[in-house]
Amino acid sequence: MEVLTSTDLKAKKELVERVAASSLLSRSARLRDLLLYLCTRVLDEGAQEIHELEVGHRVFGRDAQYDTIADNIVRVHASMLRKRLNEYFEREGRDEHFLIEIPKGNYAPLFVERPHGRRRTEPAESLALAPAPWPDPLPIPAHAPGSAPLRQLAWPFRIAAALAVLFCGLSIYLFWSSRAAAHSLTGAFASQPDVRQFWAGMFPQAGTATVVLDDTSLDFYQQATGQPVSLAEYFDRSYLTSVEKNAAAARLDPALAYSLMLKRQSSFAYSSLVWKMAQIAAGLHCAASLQFARDLTFRQVKSGNVVLLGNPQSNPWIQPFESRASIEWILDPENHMYYPRDKQAPAARSDQFRAVGDDSHPRVGYATISYLPNLSGSGNALLLTATGGSAMGVAMDFLNDESSLKALLARLPRSHGAGFPYFEALLKTARGSKELNSVQILIARTPAASAPRAQ
Repeated sequence: MEVLTSTDLKAKKELVERVAASSLLSRSARLRDLLLYLCTRVLDEGAQEIHELEVGHRVFGRDAQYDTIADNIVRVHASMLRKRLNEYFEREGRDEHFLIEIPKGNYAPLFVERPHGRRRTEPAESLALAPAPWPDPLPIPAHAPGSAPLRQLAWPFRIAAALAVLFCGLSIYLFWSSRAAAHSLTGAFASQPDVRQFWAGMFPQAGTATVVLDDTSLDFYQQATGQPVSLAEYFDRSYLTSVEKNAAAARLDPALAYSLMLKRQSSFAYSSLVWKMAQIAAGLHCAASLQFARDLTFRQVKSGNVVLLGNPQSNPWIQPFESRASIEWILDPENHMYYPRDKQAPAARSDQFRAVGDDSHPRVGYATISYLPNLSGSGNALLLTATGGSAMGVAMDFLNDESSLKALLARLPRSHGAGFPYFEALLKTARGSKELNSVQILIARTPAASAPRAQ
């Protein structure tokens, strides 16, 4: 087995991401998923053999022991992928130092040094494939070459990028290591029936669930350029083709913006929340996983339970649920902060939760908790959005507190069905406070269009 240096490993992961984001693969979700899965198995897990049965099950959702002779889906897509790879290295990737080859019979990709190959001349920063460590933070210069000063947006770029490495490693470590402490929840659940009922709906025993981290690089890009990114564009990565053009129009350094967009960064505030969720899932014997928004698929959102963290701009997977919710999150362009808006409120009060900057008003934080059916109605979805880390932490504590959930249930119509009822809630707390006694339930209602409950 070849032992890769950290430099070689990073170079090969960057190559995989360039190929996945290329025009030949970015619009084919299945081929891109196949490439990323195979390369992740080799680069992150050291796999030397990957067989057809595994690929069919893991990538294309076939049964674990399906008939590979009758069903040739893997062979067909592998053949198409080989052709796309050949095209890439002949055209867009003609200057790549390594080639990616997928042998027949064993689908473990080979990274072959191109004879007399030349490395790309431009600097290339790219994302690492989960669950490998995230890339180093991207430095943001005070003045990008040929652009205006980035005073308004440089500081959040710097802060988020600097915290990304720490958060990523910490979150992944906490998510998995927390399982060892999960046994302590058994007694707590016994005295908190409503808490247990709620989390049992999200993390079913012997079931699966996915906790999805947001993409702060995507959020910063949209704020900086004013160009929204839809879920469809995010999923097939077609938005990457216009990043440099939009950055230039916003007087940002195009190369810097593109490099940032390939970074994997999420909100540091979620580390504690992720730790708690992992403990709960393990305590309920649920096989939960942690995933970055960029890696999620429609199949996962439609067929399983998902926890979506962030807002519709930082986590586009929230977008399909917006039509079902009566509370939306709006970006305030003056202070680059999000605030909740109640769609059912009169127009005169539509911005009642918008932050006020003068000292005559107490500073507050808001969080929304939306517990809804997943996109197909076959599972459940939990959406958590907040004005900051403290408010997000309070929302998580709220869901783990028996008296808080009883107060919530008292404001909802009585449910005669099994399981915790679907709901939307808007919480208000003093900014920076982590105490539940400071929390007010401003809104508690049943979603207007809830599908039948998934059992």
